[in-house]
Amino acid sequence: TSEKRQNSIEKYSMNKEMMFGQNDDDYKYDLLSAIIVNVGKFHDNEDTDSRMLNVLSILVDSNIDASKKIHMLKDKYDVPVTHEIEKEVTTMTSYTANIIAKGEAIGEAIGEAKLGKLIALLAEANRNEDIIKASTDDKERQRLYKEFGITD
Repeated sequence: TSEKRQNSIEKYSMNKEMMFGQNDDDYKYDLLSAIIVNVGKFHDNEDTDSRMLNVLSILVDSNIDASKKIHMLKDKYDVPVTHEIEKEVTTMTSYTANIIAKGEAIGEAIGEAKLGKLIALLAEANRNEDIIKASTDDKERQRLYKEFGITD
């Protein structure tokens, strides 16, 4: 689970193992690898000894703006922040904000479509009281979604 993996760094590598036949090519399979950084959702970067996790936690934290990230890298971790690094941190922070905004917009559109479908079905069935309940009571709305087979 994600809780078990949080605040860890894993490396996965690919190695060649001949199972049958011969192949003498010298492809650099050992260079193919992936590094996965598992930063905890509520990672307290004061609570770990890993400097790398601390720095990465700051960089991926969507609640910290770019200028504060740059300030923290310079002052707290003595990272020599060049103009290029400032630009990359600013760009990455902007991308993160845009991705979050797009995700929220998509989620909102899906939710509105789902609720619209439910209201139309309830209106068709002359269930006006349930329309009011669906618009004001989350538990009742979820029950009605289930009743009408409306899923995400």
